[in-house]
Parts: sequence; C-alpha cells; structure tokens
Amino acid sequence: SDESPPTDVEKMFLTVFKEEQWPNPTLASAAKTNSTITGPTGVKMSGPYSWEPPNYWYEMKYGGAFGFLTEGGPGENPLTFDSFNATVPPQDDWPIDSVWDYHCGNPNGLFNNLRFFTPPLDSRYGESSSAQEYLMKSQAATYESHRALFEGYSSNKYISTGIIQWMLNNAWPEMIWHLYDYYLNTGGSYYGSKKAMEPIHVMY
Repeated sequence: SDESPPTDVEKMFLTVFKEEQWPNPTLASAAKTNSTITGPTGVKMSGPYSWEPPNYWYEMKYGGAFGFLTEGGPGENPLTFDSFNATVPPQDDWPIDSVWDYHCGNPNGLFNNLRFFTPPLDSRYGESSSAQEYLMKSQAATYESHRALFEGYSSNKYISTGIIQWMLNNAWPEMIWHLYDYYLNTGGSYYGSKKAMEPIHVMY
C-alpha cells in the first residue's frame, strides 16, 4: 500500500475491477504518489507514528487536519496498570528498562522504546517515581492526544476528508499503537477517541 504497483500490475488490477463492475473508487496507493495510469492518489500517508502535542492535530501541515490521512496517530500508548501487571514481571516494573522496550515496536526500528513519549509526559505531568504513576499519567496523555487527533479532523471536516488511526489493536501486549490492548482492555486512547466522536460534541 505504501508504493504504487508496477504499471503492468496496475493495468491488471484495473481490468479486473472493470470486469467485475467494481462500484467503489480505487487508488494506486495509500500514500501520496503518482501513477502513470491513474494519476495522483490524492491522499497522504505522512504519519506521525509517535506522540505529538495536541495542537499538532489542528494544524494544516504534516499529518494534521487536512486531506485524507490513510495512516497515522499519536503512537506510544503504554498499557493500563492491569495489563502491565499481566505482562511485565515485578522485578522489571520500575524503572523503565529493556523489558518495557521489548513491548514497544520493532527492536531494530525507530519505535523500539518510549524515548519520544517519556520526556513530554514528564514535562506535562511531572516525573514519575513508579510504574503505576507513570502508567496513570500515560492514560491521561493518550486520552488527550487521541481526542485531539479526532477533534482536529472533525473541526476541519470540509478540508480534511478522513483519517485512519494507526492502529486499532495489538497482536500481543505492546506499549504502542492501540485503542484497546492485547487483553482487550481500554485505556486513555480509547476513551479520548470516544469522547471526540460523540454524536453531539462541542467543538472549540
């Protein structure tokens, strides 16, 4: 989905769509690309995939509230305390260590720990002295960031045509990218999203 298919492959796709009388619009890619056959996709896949301050989502640049963002979100999403206790052994619960990192993203990738999340969390809510305190503050921060994401897009609804939040859930206990976790527990991100998308909502 990140790149347009080769021209011959796209031609085959389009032929099948025509033969099957596919009724919906199609895109060559979920990213901002140009196809030699169908032209620009008209969407963006610019992220972010990590925490940003709430005002980021209201701005008309990057992943903010304009156009159709096919993939993006506030990223880091530490587990609730109950899920954390079911995942991390007591000897590794504090301070944050490699066991926490193991439950972040790809160990060889950019999002392999909480380094983009902890400094702003400490700055906004104060430094934590235990896992329970850190995780409690994290729920407030993820509530705030996910609510801002959906409110930003809703407030610009005639300029922003949609967003697909990255992502819904995890296949195992992770500290990043979910609205509900491996144990089906919901935390700040879920409730912030729910609040932002309530049927009658005061927008400011």
